[in-house]
Amino acid sequence: PAATRTAVVEYGVRLLDTDAASRNEQLIFTSGDVTVVTKVWYTRVGFNRTRLSDVDSLRALGGESIVVGLIHWPRCRSEIEWMRCEEEEVELGERVRNLPGGDWRGCWRALEDLYEEGLLEGIGGSNFEKSDLLELVGTNGITPHLIQLNLWTFLFDPDLVRLCQTRSIHIQLYNVMNGGVIPLLDRL
Repeated sequence: PAATRTAVVEYGVRLLDTDAASRNEQLIFTSGDVTVVTKVWYTRVGFNRTRLSDVDSLRALGGESIVVGLIHWPRCRSEIEWMRCEEEEVELGERVRNLPGGDWRGCWRALEDLYEEGLLEGIGGSNFEKSDLLELVGTNGITPHLIQLNLWTFLFDPDLVRLCQTRSIHIQLYNVMNGGVIPLLDRL
């Protein structure tokens, strides 16, 4: 955790973003004034898979930080070239594969439970489309605290942004440098 320790201690970074799929949570330096956002990968959606995934994540993170748990993707999408839906399911360890999965709604219920138990300080989603987010805020007890959006979704889906604003869902953008700034610099 040397790089994140330097970021936190020397540069005052207070938000670190990671996810279980990257297998790097154990490298995150944590302290009580740092918020760590971690995410449940699409192979781990479903109530029991999410409980297991988040308990594993909390253990890897050391439990000292404020942890926000997100659903990374509500589902695997075969039309996205890099998603390996069937292969990743087969590659799951038996401990996870034997649990029912595939339902982001069950994943959300597990996140709500972990939040209510005080194990997570906030919950939310990433890569949700407007229809998924509408269903999420319309049928569940806890409104998401945070949603991560790709820069391009933020710029070109004003209805989704408005929905977040009206429901007081904090928006965190990703892909800002790679998807926005660097292509603009390349044009100069």
